[in-house]
This record gives sequence, structure tokens and C-alpha cells, in this order.
Amino acid sequence: MGSKFSTDADGELVRNIMPLSVNGFDLELIQDKSLISCPPSKLIGKFVHSTSIIAQDAPDNSLDELIETIHKITVMLSLATDSQVRFYKCTDATGMALREWSVNGVYYYFRPPLCTINTQCIVQLIEKSYATFERVEKSYKLRAAVELFVTSGALNLPFELKLAAIFVLLENLKSSYAENNGYIFQNGFYEKNGTRGTFKKLLQKCSSL
Repeated sequence: MGSKFSTDADGELVRNIMPLSVNGFDLELIQDKSLISCPPSKLIGKFVHSTSIIAQDAPDNSLDELIETIHKITVMLSLATDSQVRFYKCTDATGMALREWSVNGVYYYFRPPLCTINTQCIVQLIEKSYATFERVEKSYKLRAAVELFVTSGALNLPFELKLAAIFVLLENLKSSYAENNGYIFQNGFYEKNGTRGTFKKLLQKCSSL
């Protein structure tokens, strides 16, 4: 569900547009009309073309920056919706493909971190957090962390593999925190000022950020 209306081919109003202002770009996320009233249970486990992102008045020389911005937005949308959100095609105003990527990803819906009914929560997450996300994304390996988080639930994996993905995620968070906060890895442990950072302590510190 969006916050603005569009008119479909039958002349009916559909509330399926979410305006976004991110990284200097004015964007509109336009949801596929057929999905707004579709029960989530019918989509779980499927690759679903759900959304088009329209960039209004983007300069021609900003294409690379725009594409990278949208890739970052998809990571944040993955976290917000607990699904494998993918950006797989970029077109110009005429519909001609400018860039395409081979991707896989499935829709999942089980206790997402944010309310997906009131989509203003998602808009606020992206607009207010994008600058911070961009600043720490690489040093904290956030793309990998989000992918591990959503993959552990979204894919139809054996329970043991789901647990393995979660433990790899915890290790990712622990080591990223340590490396960005002055800890030195030696003798098989992270240490700082002579104090050893245990797995539990480092995760607790990470979660308090």
C-alpha cells in the first residue's frame, strides 16, 4: 500500500505510490496493483515482480550513482520486509534496457521487522537511515549481514542450514564490530587494551549501537 494514488488502465484509483527522497534523488516506488490485495500466503517462496522505481528528473550523468543508490535501497527494503528484495533491471523513459542483472530471490512474510501495512515506517527507515547506512555499509559488511538475515528465513532450507546461516550472521556482526572499534585479532581472539572480547560480550556491545 502506498501513500499516493495512481489511475490504472480502467480509470480506477489505486493507492500504490510511495514517494522517496534519497541521496539527492526524487524517487517513486510504484507497487504492482495486483499484489496490493493479494494474500501473502500465495506469494511466499516465489520470485515476484512487485515494484517499479521511477527517478524523476535525474541528470543523465548520474546514472551510475542512481543505480548504486537503488541497490542500497533494496538492501534496506530486504531488512524492512524480511524478503530477498532484488534490483534486476534499469530502463530509460522509453522502456529500453540500460542495465540488467541475473538475480534470484523470493518473497517471504513472517514477522517482518517493520509494519508493511503502514508503509510510512519503511519510507522513514530509508530516508532517515540512508546516509548512515551508506557511511558504514562496507566497514560493517551490512549487505552480507542483511542477506544472511533474510536468507535464513526466506529460503526453503533444512533447519540445520538455517541455523548455520544465523550463526554466520552472528559471527559477521561480532567481527565487524570488533574490527571497527579498536580490537586486534591475535591468538584466535579479539583483544583491546589487554582485555579479551568474548563472542557474547562483542555481540552485546554490537546490539547496543
